[in-house]
Amino acid sequence: MNSSETDQNEQGLVRLVSQAVEKQKKADFKGFLLFIKDDANHLKALDQKQKADNIGLCLLKGPEDEAVRSYSINTDAKVRNTVLLYKNRKVARVFINLDPEKDAARFNGAVQQLVAP
Repeated sequence: MNSSETDQNEQGLVRLVSQAVEKQKKADFKGFLLFIKDDANHLKALDQKQKADNIGLCLLKGPEDEAVRSYSINTDAKVRNTVLLYKNRKVARVFINLDPEKDAARFNGAVQQLVAP
């Protein structure tokens, strides 16, 4: 994936998660994105561009970070992203290579199922 495609994917994910958090705030739904290969200035710019102050953008040390190992996140270049949805502190749903445009309905449906009483 070239840098333009990477930027679109990142921006789309930020937007998708931010919108889901906003829509589900009565259910106290939270969202954050972890970036492995990035820098803090890029994350700040991404946050400002997407106006996503309702989610967290976090930078991990790299592929050897404990969080990457603990959740068995595949860091192969073919994997654009891994999305984990939690309920009651347990992973309830996993999406790999989620396309923020094409898979938005599927993602939002999964979020809706998680927050449903």
